[in-house]
Amino acid sequence: MALTLHSTRFGDLEVTDEESIDFPDGLVGLPGTRWALLRRDGDDAPFAWLQSLDEPDLALPVTRPETFFPGFDVVLDEGDVPADLGDPDAVDVWVVVRAIGPIEDFTANLRAPILLAGGVGRQVINRADDAPLRAPLVAGGAA
Repeated sequence: MALTLHSTRFGDLEVTDEESIDFPDGLVGLPGTRWALLRRDGDDAPFAWLQSLDEPDLALPVTRPETFFPGFDVVLDEGDVPADLGDPDAVDVWVVVRAIGPIEDFTANLRAPILLAGGVGRQVINRADDAPLRAPLVAGGAA
């Protein structure tokens, strides 16, 4: 069954149950628990959008961290590993992008990555020492 959503950013969207992502604990500081990952420019595009299905006015730019940060790794304490995501090798990792101003000012939140698998999403705290809250996407950019 498809949900029709009027997004202020993308217009009318049809999101199937298979495209819907449930965040049981939500996303830090944001309302709602149902989201969809929109890849407006195809699977190889550097950015995608995490669109809220509960709040049509809310969409977050996201990227795969390895696109801008080769060698990026998510380090979790044993108790932080979300069991409902299944096989850790099958988890898709995304980070929220702060896209304000020129691209030189864009940053990514490497401290709180988003893990997706099987229609479930979890935002976790990355325990890696080199995982800042605002990592510049472009070398020489301001954080």
